[in-house]
Amino acid sequence: MSKNCNPFGKKCEQNTNYTAKEIVFKDKKAAPEFRVLNNSRHFLIKLKVDGCLLGEKIGVRKCDFLLLDCTDNKAFFIELKGQNLGDAIDQIKSTIPQLITKLLGFSFCCRIVQSKVFGARQQRYKRDLTFFLKTTFPDNSTKVNDLVRIESQKIIEQI
Repeated sequence: MSKNCNPFGKKCEQNTNYTAKEIVFKDKKAAPEFRVLNNSRHFLIKLKVDGCLLGEKIGVRKCDFLLLDCTDNKAFFIELKGQNLGDAIDQIKSTIPQLITKLLGFSFCCRIVQSKVFGARQQRYKRDLTFFLKTTFPDNSTKVNDLVRIESQKIIEQI
């Protein structure tokens, strides 16, 4: 089992069974859901970003959650959104620079789950966020296909 890789301390952790078979991310304000199936029993840490890691600062854009995969050194920035995909992209793009200094050695992935997906717009936003990650963090070891996923209603991530 990998050791705890959480550089933020336990304050914002939302799980205690770090090798649980399943972890669910859900927000009270939105119906979308991000679900992790941890069949390989990786050491995973679920962190609340909005309202905890980055506090309640008014006007500061931030995503909802951060998932740290301590086994593969991956950080998943997770946004659960109603309909405004552009807003979700901006929230993730704003969150990463605010947390980057604590996440050295991690590769980054972004996951956006929204209640509705608007086809062509979704692809444009996905390309925009992928380009942001590839140019801002050229050493990111995450495969391009795994960098960004945008889905409607639910994402099930197999780790």
